[in-house]
Amino acid sequence: MTPSRLILPALLLLQMQAAVHAAPVSFTRDLAPILADKCVTCHEEKKAKGRYRVDTFELVGKAGSSDEPSLTPGKPDASTLYTRLVSHDEDERMPQKDDPLPPAQIALFKQWIEEGGKFDGPDPKTPLAELLAASKKEAPATPEKYPRPVPVTALVFAPDGRSYFSSGYHEVQEWSASDGSLRRRLAGAPERVLAIAAQQTGDHIAAAGGTPGRSGEVVILSRASGKVVHRLPNAKDTILAAAFSPDGLLLAVGGADNLIRVFRTTDWKQAWKAEAHADWITFLAFAPDGQHLVSTSRDRTARIFTAAKGEPGITFTNHSSAVTCAAWNAEGKFVYTSSADGEVRRWQWDSEVDGGGKAKDTVLKGGRQEVTRIAMAGPRLLSASADGRIRSFQVTVKIVQPAPEKKLEAKEKGKDQPKDKGKDTDLAKKDEAKRKKEEEARKKQQPKEVTEIDTKELATFGHRVDALAVDGTSSQAVFAGQEGKLRLIQLPDNKVLLERTAAPGW
Repeated sequence: MTPSRLILPALLLLQMQAAVHAAPVSFTRDLAPILADKCVTCHEEKKAKGRYRVDTFELVGKAGSSDEPSLTPGKPDASTLYTRLVSHDEDERMPQKDDPLPPAQIALFKQWIEEGGKFDGPDPKTPLAELLAASKKEAPATPEKYPRPVPVTALVFAPDGRSYFSSGYHEVQEWSASDGSLRRRLAGAPERVLAIAAQQTGDHIAAAGGTPGRSGEVVILSRASGKVVHRLPNAKDTILAAAFSPDGLLLAVGGADNLIRVFRTTDWKQAWKAEAHADWITFLAFAPDGQHLVSTSRDRTARIFTAAKGEPGITFTNHSSAVTCAAWNAEGKFVYTSSADGEVRRWQWDSEVDGGGKAKDTVLKGGRQEVTRIAMAGPRLLSASADGRIRSFQVTVKIVQPAPEKKLEAKEKGKDQPKDKGKDTDLAKKDEAKRKKEEEARKKQQPKEVTEIDTKELATFGHRVDALAVDGTSSQAVFAGQEGKLRLIQLPDNKVLLERTAAPGW
C-alpha cells in the first residue's frame, strides 16, 4: 500500500472529526447516554459516591464532597466533571475501577464545557432515564423475516382466549390459538420485551423491558389498533414484571431497580410506589378480587400489599433462593410461589394486612432445577422449569375424623378416695398427670387436616422454559423459552395441540 493511500484516509478522518467537533455538543444527545452508561450506577440517589450525583442535569453541576466545582461553564480545567476524566491518578480518575472513557467521548465533555455547559432539555430536574426516553428516536423497523429464532421471554392470552401474545424484537406478536398462525405484529415495544400484561376489561396491552443498567421501559399498546397509545416514565433499570388489576384500573410494574410502581390506567398517573425489596422484582400479580398485590424478588421473599395504597402486609420468607413467580388460587386464600432452587410453595395468608402476619406454607415440590414460571389452571397449578419440564399440582386438604375411643368402666368411688391423708401430694401429682393424659386424649379426638398433593408430569421440552400463560377458561396453556418455540397444550388432558417457531418468516 502506497503512503498516499494511508495519508488520504487519515486526512479524511481528521476532517470528519473536525466537522463533528465543529457542531455544538448536546447534553441530551451526546453526554446523557455516556453518563447513564458509565456514571449513574455509582452516582445516583441510592448510591452517591463522594456525595456526587449525575442522575439529573441539575445535579451534574453541583459539587460533591470535595466542594470543588464540578462544572464551571467555559472552563474545562476548572471543572471536576472534566478533570477527573483525564486524571492519571487511579484513585481520582473516573470512572473508577473501569477503563477510561475513549478520547472522543472525553473531547465531547471538554467541548461542551467550553461552549458554556448548557442544558438543551425541557427540565433540568428530569431524570436521565426519562430524558433519554424522550429524546429517543423511533424504534427501528422490525425485520420482515427474523434471521433466526429468538428466545421467548413473555406470554399472555387475550381476554377472549382466541389468541395469545408473545415477546419479539421491538414488537409484540399475536398468534391464533386455533391454528397457530401469526395474526399481527404490534410494533413500538422495547428492544427486549421481558413482560407482557393484558387488560382483561379493556383494550390495553403493556409491554415491558428496557436496557440493563440504563433504563426500563413500559409501552402501552392498543389491541384494537395495534398502535402505541402511551409510554410510562422510564425506570432506572430494566422492567421485569407487569400486571393489570382484574378491573383494569391499575397497572403494576417492577424490575431491576427494586421498585414497585403502580399506575392508574384512567390517566396513567402513579398511584403509589414501594421500595420494599432488597433486590430485583421478578413477578407481580393481583389477587382475584383486586384488593391485594403480591410481589416476588431475588431477595428470596414475596410480599403482599394493598392494591389501592400499597400498604405492606405479610412477607413470605421461607424460600432459600430467589423467588421467581407467584400465582393466586381462584378464591384468593392461597398464594403459590416458585424459586430458583426448584421449590414451589403454597402459602395461606391472613387477609387482615397488618404488616406482621405469618403465613402457613406447604412445599409442593423440591428439586435442583429453577422453577421459572407458575400459573393456575382451574384447581391445578402448572409449573415450568429450567430443564424444560412442565408439571401440574393439585393440593387437597381433607378433614379426617378420629376413630371412636373405647369407653372404660368407671371405677368404684371407694377406690378413688385416698386412705392416707399424708399421701395428698403424691395423689395431686397423679391427678395432674391424669388430667394431662385426658387432655391429650381429647386432642386426639379432634378432627385433623390432612394435606394431599397430586403431582403430574405433563411434558418435557428439552429446553429452558421462561414463559407460561393459561387462558381464562383453563382449557389451554402455552409455553415457550430459549429455543424460541411456542407449544399450545390442551387442558386437562395435556394434549399438545400445536408447535411452531415464534419468529416471523419461520
